[in-house]
Amino acid sequence: MLKFHRGSGKSMIAGILIVCALLLFHASPYAAKSCHTVFLPWVSTPPIPLPNGDFESQPVIWSFLPKDAFLIFAQNELPESIVPRSGTHVAWLGDQGDQSQSHHTEISQTVTLPGNDPVLRFWVWIQSSEPCDMTRDQLRVYSKKELEFSLDICKEKSTNSWAEKIVKLTGMQDDTVMLRIQVETVNSNPYSPASEVFLDDFIFATH
Repeated sequence: MLKFHRGSGKSMIAGILIVCALLLFHASPYAAKSCHTVFLPWVSTPPIPLPNGDFESQPVIWSFLPKDAFLIFAQNELPESIVPRSGTHVAWLGDQGDQSQSHHTEISQTVTLPGNDPVLRFWVWIQSSEPCDMTRDQLRVYSKKELEFSLDICKEKSTNSWAEKIVKLTGMQDDTVMLRIQVETVNSNPYSPASEVFLDDFIFATH
């Protein structure tokens, strides 16, 4: 058992205080500042959904080409392997199972671009069995009649699941533009490989 002499506790406390005072006296003020790290919050703009960008309201807002075509489908109307990314509806462009002729299908709506450097984000599911070195099938995105994005639709670029695409738009802040998403397939005979494009969850973002 340790035994302390009377007054040893006071001496110990005094010694500790002296050591602390000496350490503070010799510490550099710059070194003290360097021990502090300031974390700044990461500010990002919340995504802005396009009106009926998930197609859950079916044809509302969107216009179609051909005008008599219906390009929004419920899950039970889709090929068996296709499941909407969200909700129960998607846009289905391309051959729609009929590759006996070429097809030009398009969805469009008039939108106001938000903020500076607007970015369009959407999800696409591509299915095609046509080799890329032979295809003339394409997915295109236009705004203000300007081609903003194009992608060959072919076997090697088939996604076989939902894949996100990000398109930087050339419109300025608060510009009102016609946004067009177009799929064109070129089929030379009834046995041409089919090209299918499924779309879901369109949103805007800004830098």
